[in-house]
Amino acid sequence: MIRRALAGMLIFAVTIVAAILNTAAAQEVSGTGTATLSWTPPTMRENGDLLGAGELAGYVIWYGTESRDGRCASEYPDGPEDTSCYPAFVEVGNGGVMSRVLEFPVDGPVTMHFTIAAVDSGGRLSRYSNEATKTIEVVIDEVPPNAPVELEVELELTCSASEAGVTCQFIVQ
Repeated sequence: MIRRALAGMLIFAVTIVAAILNTAAAQEVSGTGTATLSWTPPTMRENGDLLGAGELAGYVIWYGTESRDGRCASEYPDGPEDTSCYPAFVEVGNGGVMSRVLEFPVDGPVTMHFTIAAVDSGGRLSRYSNEATKTIEVVIDEVPPNAPVELEVELELTCSASEAGVTCQFIVQ
């Protein structure tokens, strides 16, 4: 887990604990990707003031297929619905929650980037947390009838030597 001080707001951390993944011909199917994010709730503001009971109202989780590194001008979101750095977000309206399972459609393997910000009772957002990434494979929702589950290929390799060198052939049966 990486801890990072959040400017003007809260001390906060985020970690991907697990991702539920299944693969099968992932390059050619679409399905549902799942990632479980967990975090440690902040206990103080960056200036060192303790975060009082009831001051933490919740969180906003943003995610997308591109990292915000080098793309976003600010380390602070403009608001809960700010999609300038990530195209998707989820609001968690309870400061006592410490994890969230996210599901999203994927087409083949994809690396997802996640970040989170805390929201205090005044509606102020912390800066983005550290960015966590996870490569998501595909959970197949439905396998077509008679789809091959296993493929066996026999290869035969023959080589011959001549004055020009060695020539080899692969024969697939």
